[in-house]
Amino acid sequence: MNLFDIKRIYDALSENYSPKVMIISKIDYYTGSGGEDNGSPSVFVRGYIDSQEVYFIRNLDENVYDIAGKFNIPNVEIGNSIKVLKFKHSDQVMVVYDNEFARWKKMRIIFSSIGIVGMIVFWHLMKTHKFKNNQ
Repeated sequence: MNLFDIKRIYDALSENYSPKVMIISKIDYYTGSGGEDNGSPSVFVRGYIDSQEVYFIRNLDENVYDIAGKFNIPNVEIGNSIKVLKFKHSDQVMVVYDNEFARWKKMRIIFSSIGIVGMIVFWHLMKTHKFKNNQ
């Protein structure tokens, strides 16, 4: 999951997404050394919704070729179809079967909360520091 995917965050907030069926066209595996996702074993699944190319990425724990162990998705094979959430302004989709969207929203709420608390603490420290300098 991309932490700073502004397009999907905007589409999620404005409800510009809908369930679609993706036809899998290619599956790429990356090992941990300099792969697509900066060193973590991952799988990159490409496909089509109508004529638009879309994709999703999963980081794997141990065996980079163990798709069945990581996904809760049946039939992840080239030529098969899976149900995904398609966002209006992004080519990256989210898989419906393993409830990725709910986990993604939860993580965005957590990261936003941490950011807000951090800004409040920073503001408070700056205010306290300025007050001490003025005395």
